Amino acid sequence: MTNQDRVVLITKSKTPTSTVLVVERQADNNNEHNEKNEYIAGGEHSGIVISKIRKYDIQDETPADTSVQFCVFLVNGQTGLHTKERRTIRFWCNGVKMIDASAVASQFFQDLILPDQFPLDYIGFVKRLLILMHKGYKCVSKLEIELKQLEITSVKPVNQVSVEGSTLNLDISLTKLRELIESSYPNPLTIDDINKKHGWKNSDIKDNLEKLQESGIVKPVDGGYTRVVLHDKIVEQIPNIQNNRQPTVAIITAEYCEKVAVDILIENKETFVRYTTVGESNVYTIGKMGNHSVVCTKLPALGLSREATIAAGNAITRLLGTFQKVEHVFVCGAGGGVPHYTNYDKHVKLGDVVVSHCGNNQKAVYTYCKNVSNENGNLKFHCHQYSPKTFDLQIAAMKLQTEVRKFLFFKWSIV
Repeated sequence: MTNQDRVVLITKSKTPTSTVLVVERQADNNNEHNEKNEYIAGGEHSGIVISKIRKYDIQDETPADTSVQFCVFLVNGQTGLHTKERRTIRFWCNGVKMIDASAVASQFFQDLILPDQFPLDYIGFVKRLLILMHKGYKCVSKLEIELKQLEITSVKPVNQVSVEGSTLNLDISLTKLRELIESSYPNPLTIDDINKKHGWKNSDIKDNLEKLQESGIVKPVDGGYTRVVLHDKIVEQIPNIQNNRQPTVAIITAEYCEKVAVDILIENKETFVRYTTVGESNVYTIGKMGNHSVVCTKLPALGLSREATIAAGNAITRLLGTFQKVEHVFVCGAGGGVPHYTNYDKHVKLGDVVVSHCGNNQKAVYTYCKNVSNENGNLKFHCHQYSPKTFDLQIAAMKLQTEVRKFLFFKWSIV
């Protein structure tokens, strides 16, 4: 492992109620290894080292780039007492100006407390920190972890979250199970999939699935379960569509309820579902919306994770490959409110239709900020702008807005 990094855990200080640990990335030099003073991991964890020396001699006065802090309650299995512990993680990055330390710390914290890998005890917590540093986050040069006990009580904490079985979710219910299956649609979910995702007992999952099946809400498919959709056609391959029915507009939704809302507006529709045990399943609803032939589909995964992004990209690529006459692709669904700072009448409200449009003297209809850097005390935003080849949708929205204003003016004028 010459010229490779080692991730080294060192105890900086320790008192009866607090412990400070340091996890730092060090250059590996085989000649300087001292097995008397180090525990050296092997196998898939090769490169992780735990120092036996209970003293951190390096005096580094450089302030941390950022930090995260949270509290946990530790339960004594014998006495039942709860110990409230504050945990602070301080981050030192590699000094590259382009690195957004806050974003790195936020993503690190999210990975640290993943539901299916949530550390249940002190050893698991430290091990998770070491693995995250070892497997990734090369931009982080050092972590300092402070664990400080605050109080011991026999009273259970309010709004506590159970982490038994590596889960952050509460008890199973028909509603939660239905929403989970709908969010995964058209991909079927097996009982094991649901167990890994939420930690519910297999017996409870099976009982609730049977109730949903009796209600006609879910059905078994390929060893898993999926949402029942009326009048859908299960196919091995999406059939060839006649030229006069070939869609020119594609509508993509993220939520199941959003697709249902779009499907209601489609006339003379047919829904084709292709289930697969390898890769992603597909669902396409084809029909007419006004004078346009359209196809509507739903993304099989939500979120900003790498897996969800890849799944979304694959779904759109398959759609455009299957329906090659598509000219416009709309991503639509229910959004959050967009408040106006000074004018209440300009708030985006429930029922409003929002179309992204370019601002004054700009061509981009969507701007994504990739990173924020601090250069000599000045914040610099690194953004990427996106713009359609044509502004047909924006022009149509402006025409519709003009027609609505004329209608409202005429309506109020005759009154």
